[in-house]
Amino acid sequence: MNQKQLILWPVLLFLITSMRLNAQQVATVQQAYPENFTIQKKELDKLFSGKLNSPLVFKRNKYLHQALPLTNSATGDMKLLQFRLPYFRNTLFTIQINGSYSTQAFITSPDKSVFYKGHLANGDLVMNKCIEREIVSE
Repeated sequence: MNQKQLILWPVLLFLITSMRLNAQQVATVQQAYPENFTIQKKELDKLFSGKLNSPLVFKRNKYLHQALPLTNSATGDMKLLQFRLPYFRNTLFTIQINGSYSTQAFITSPDKSVFYKGHLANGDLVMNKCIEREIVSE
C-alpha cells in the first residue's frame, strides 16, 4: 500500500462509523406517548366548531395543537368528529356522541403503534392509553 491509501483507510473507517452511530441515535429517539391526557370542555367545544381541513391552534394542549378536522357531521343529537393529531404520528382521533347517553372517543393508528380510549369526567375528556382490543370490543 502506498502512503495515500494508508491515510485514506482511517478516514473512511471514521466516516462509516460516525454515519452508523447517527442512524442508531435517530432510530432510538422516538416520541414517548403519555399514559393519559385531558381535553378540557372548552377545547372540546373548539374541536366541534373547527372548519374541515383547517388546522386548529391549541397553545395550552400540545396533544391537540394543529389538530386537522377531517369529518364533522351531526344528525339530530348524534355527532361524529374525526381529526389528525400531529403529536401522535399516523393516528386518527374519533369522537362519537350519541345524544346524552353515550360519548365514545378513541385514537387509533393503522400501524398499531398507539391506541387511546376516552371517557368523560366532570365535563372534560380524559384519554387513557390502551390496547387495540379494548377499542374494538366497544
